[in-house]
Amino acid sequence: MSGDRLQRQAVHQRSGKDEPPIRLFKSEWLERLTLTSLRVFLSVWLLIVGVQIACTIWVCERAPASLGWLLLGFIAWFPFEYVMHRFAFHLSSNNRMVKRIVWLMHTNHHVQPAHRLRTVMPLTVSIPLGILFETASVEWLGVSLGVAAVTGFFMGYVVYDFTHYACHNLPMKSRFQAGLKRHHLRHHFVNHDRNFSITAPLIDRIFSTHE
Repeated sequence: MSGDRLQRQAVHQRSGKDEPPIRLFKSEWLERLTLTSLRVFLSVWLLIVGVQIACTIWVCERAPASLGWLLLGFIAWFPFEYVMHRFAFHLSSNNRMVKRIVWLMHTNHHVQPAHRLRTVMPLTVSIPLGILFETASVEWLGVSLGVAAVTGFFMGYVVYDFTHYACHNLPMKSRFQAGLKRHHLRHHFVNHDRNFSITAPLIDRIFSTHE
């Protein structure tokens, strides 16, 4: 079924937090792989980050350099998040296959934005991507610095996906938290072509995509 037809079908469904998730696949086992709870996400990814930190310490050759690359990896997440959201998740194309992929990646989230099992990236996607990034980082920077850099990058990812979940499903009462939530929800309910950054709204101001 094409992305367009799926979207027309999905808009008739309510997007409440407790409604059944929009169907993405006919296969039951594929469908289950698209669902991830916050508890499972935190259990797996906090363990991964903990192991990464331990590995960073274990393979460290020069502490200042490793710490510097860990910090750079963390900072690098935020522009990466913006670029992926703006140019991949909102990719416009007339190609049916591309539309289908974008629907699976992100468009379904705009139709049903607050479903608790579809607000963080499925582990079936995030873990293979994590392995890919780790392999590339080690190949580029060597073991010591590569592990440190990707550890920081993973830390940024955890901050991002938890913040995204919170924007849709948790109370965010402080001034800073409320600002993040308002920024992201305007992306959903005011203008889909603005406010692409979730954890660093300053990036939207820099690139004139702030609503």
